[in-house]
Amino acid sequence: YNYQKAVFEDFIIFNQDELPVSGMVISKSKNIISLSLQQTGIFLCNLNNNKSAYIYTASTKTNISIGNITLLNDSMIVLSDVINGITFININNNKKHFYTATQGLLSNNNETVARDDKGRIWTFSSEGINAIDFEKDEVYSYKSKKLELIQNLSYNNNKIYAATSKGI
Repeated sequence: YNYQKAVFEDFIIFNQDELPVSGMVISKSKNIISLSLQQTGIFLCNLNNNKSAYIYTASTKTNISIGNITLLNDSMIVLSDVINGITFININNNKKHFYTATQGLLSNNNETVARDDKGRIWTFSSEGINAIDFEKDEVYSYKSKKLELIQNLSYNNNKIYAATSKGI
């Protein structure tokens, strides 16, 4: 939406065959939009020059199913993958760091990611909740009957809220 002109403007930057989009974040200082395309990977568009690129693309060797995306900081995006755990991607150099059950997640099946004020990334699976401290390279896990069947997570005012089949 262009507030100055008070109109919606078309801004098509990727092939519509890539849909559906499972998430979108904007790095404000770099003026870059990152789109998570559910089956093919991450698509970046620089709003300063309208140049775009894929930085994480599924191949015949890798199956992905991106659930959600968030920013750790202006250079690092974090995506949840229903098959492959959590991936941190540096958008400056395309370096990736993976967290899976091998690195301490309760499961590789993670639907969403949420960032708290301390920079930890929170995610959930049917087994419980994980918090990832990327700077310390540590994973914390929380299991409880109250956390079964989580539908979503959100962070607000120094609290993580979990929407479950039993309530929030």
